Amino acid sequence: MPRPLSRRPQHDRWLVSYADFTTLLFAFFVAVYAVTLADTAQLGTLADGITGTPAAQRETEAVRHELEGMLAAEVASRQVALRDDPRGLVLAVPVSHAFADGDARMSEQAEAMFRQIGKALSRLPNQVRIEGHTDNRPIETDLFPSNWELSTARATAVVAFFVDEGLVTPDRLSVAGYAEHRPVAANATPEGRAANRRVAIVVEGRQVAA
Repeated sequence: MPRPLSRRPQHDRWLVSYADFTTLLFAFFVAVYAVTLADTAQLGTLADGITGTPAAQRETEAVRHELEGMLAAEVASRQVALRDDPRGLVLAVPVSHAFADGDARMSEQAEAMFRQIGKALSRLPNQVRIEGHTDNRPIETDLFPSNWELSTARATAVVAFFVDEGLVTPDRLSVAGYAEHRPVAANATPEGRAANRRVAIVVEGRQVAA
């Protein structure tokens, strides 16, 4: 007759629970380690999702507040107007405060103003784009056969001034001339044409590459 099976208590069942706990603990520490190695940009994206404010927007707002403080006198006297743009922050300088009619040479008053603007820009890491704009009145001179040349020459003059004065490094600068083709007001009135004749300094949302 076969002997009955032993019914001794299973004292090693705790090993199963211990193994499960050890596995979970290992997974937890792996996850913590992965978070510490996560890319800063990915963490920034997570923060954006939590706060609801994109990083680029926060940076643009910070740049705007800093420039408003640095250029308070110029903004108050309407030598400079600041506005937000999808590309970043735009400082619009009316041509009447910087250049003679039909000319691309800066006045002494303009040099003092752009020197102050350049000092403000020198403290920032962002790329800076200088854009020239005119009204729709045609021009045809030996130096400027059209408004394309005039608008580009004025923007280039600002870039050259920033570089020559050591205010903004060349690798941060770019230039464009748009003639009369990007107006901000109607050209039907003197006031509208004056608003369109401007040099726009675009502080882009991205920073200069390291």
